[in-house]
Amino acid sequence: MNLNDNKKVTIIFAFVIIAIIGLFLGIAVGLSKKNREVTYISDSDYLYDVAIEYLKEKYTQEQNYYNQKEDYQIFFDYKGFGISQKDNIKYAYMWILNESYYVENGKLEIGSGSSMPYKIKFEDDKVVTIENPKDGGYYASSVKDMFPDSIENKILNFNLDNVNIKNKVDEHYSYLNSSDYVPTEATYEFVAEIIETHENFIIVKPDANSREIKSSDKISVNITRPTNGTNDFYVIGNKVKITYNGEIMETYPAQIIASKVELES
Repeated sequence: MNLNDNKKVTIIFAFVIIAIIGLFLGIAVGLSKKNREVTYISDSDYLYDVAIEYLKEKYTQEQNYYNQKEDYQIFFDYKGFGISQKDNIKYAYMWILNESYYVENGKLEIGSGSSMPYKIKFEDDKVVTIENPKDGGYYASSVKDMFPDSIENKILNFNLDNVNIKNKVDEHYSYLNSSDYVPTEATYEFVAEIIETHENFIIVKPDANSREIKSSDKISVNITRPTNGTNDFYVIGNKVKITYNGEIMETYPAQIIASKVELES
């Protein structure tokens, strides 16, 4: 066998190896996708409410500081993305928003809250485990790992407003005088750099020494553009001072409702 023949054999062998690797990779990807496929069921929507009751009891027990407050209440709202079943195990895929309130000195105060996706495992219609996505840069990849292909993009692009919760709060605390109903003015402030701008909100990165950076490296902040976007200070790279009520929604990016956004001098 001459040198050219050896080269031909080597090339053919390399192609065979590449083909075998490609085949195994294709099988692995196929199996992975198959493992992510689920069978949805339509007769177990009541499990959404089971999950909410479980979380309400769990959060009430955990928030010992607020438990001592007058008329402390946790309010929930959710969006269900489906319930799947495999053997006797069921999974509920949900986005859950919760906010807590209490009364202090006759005035309504905001406690804490969160807004995030949940994957909840049930056995015999009882909650077994609760899973949330990871924080920060791992959020998107963990959502894709947790949820079926058919809903992962819906969850990544979803957020739940608090209109329904506000209605529940209005009803429950209607006994308060109207002048005492609105929570006290926000007293929390932090400085952050604008890293994204949008029509009605900005994304900021809190300063390294701020309390907020411990919650998230990215925070979505509502804004109003009095100049319709002309010559305002909502420009990437600018630093702003943000005033809010202390409540940070645990999405990614995290979310706050600002009472004031000022250009940091």
